[in-house]
Amino acid sequence: MRIVLLLLVLLTTTACQRTLFQQAPGPDGCDPALAGEWWSLGDADDPDGELQATIGRDCSIFVVERDAEGERRSAPSTLGSARLGGRAIVWFDAAWANRSFEIEGDALDQPGDRYVYAYRFERGDRLTLFPIRHEALARAAVENRLKADVLLLDGNLTVRVRAEADELRRLLGRKRVFDDKQPLRFRRHLDGRVER
Repeated sequence: MRIVLLLLVLLTTTACQRTLFQQAPGPDGCDPALAGEWWSLGDADDPDGELQATIGRDCSIFVVERDAEGERRSAPSTLGSARLGGRAIVWFDAAWANRSFEIEGDALDQPGDRYVYAYRFERGDRLTLFPIRHEALARAAVENRLKADVLLLDGNLTVRVRAEADELRRLLGRKRVFDDKQPLRFRRHLDGRVER
């Protein structure tokens, strides 16, 4: 019991957090409303458009990241989406995202793993992504309530969910799995300008 408590305390002090999913939460295909060019919305310190994602009607995705060091372009990839428990869910290849955004993998990363986000449209021109609550899934795995592996290494947390399809859909359909306090916000980009 002490080891579990210690691990739970350590989870609250992690630097980088990631959750990988062994399988997609649904069949191939994506919401046609996702198609278009999306520019990230900056906060007080960052400009709009630092991250630009282009999603095709064929579920293809291509991302450009701009920062002080210049521009970084991803290779093309595909994404999928589904509705689970009243929430819209989107997923994409974790290895592609790691290469595209210079995310360092670890021993838990496996070919075919995916990152999963919930998403919501607002006013038609805004897209909000909600990340997984990594610590909550790590806690569930440590307490044997979720079929998953947890790796805490050098202050970085990785969770790899190995749940079967039905369990995975139930898990992702729950409200508390996604972090509504840490959203990533985008605006649809039209005709060379970001709609305000």
